Amino acid sequence: MLFLQKIIFICYFLWLIVHASSEDDKPNKLYYKKYEVPRVKIKVFRGPTEEKNGETFAKWGFWIKQPRNSSVHTA
Repeated sequence: MLFLQKIIFICYFLWLIVHASSEDDKPNKLYYKKYEVPRVKIKVFRGPTEEKNGETFAKWGFWIKQPRNSSVHTA
C-alpha cells in the first residue's frame, strides 16, 4: 500500500511540473510588458581637458535625446 502511495505521489508531482512549465510560457497580464523601442540618449563632451581641484573634465558638452520612432515594428 505504501508503494502505491509513493507511485501516485510521484505521478502527481510530475503532472504538476509539466503543467506549471506550460503555463509559464503564456504571458501573464500582470507581469507581461511589451517590448518598446527605447529612446536614444547621447552625451557628448568635447574640447580641451581641464583640471580643477585634482579632477579632469571637458570644458563644454551637450545632450542629444532622440524620441521614439513610432513607425518601427517590434517582434
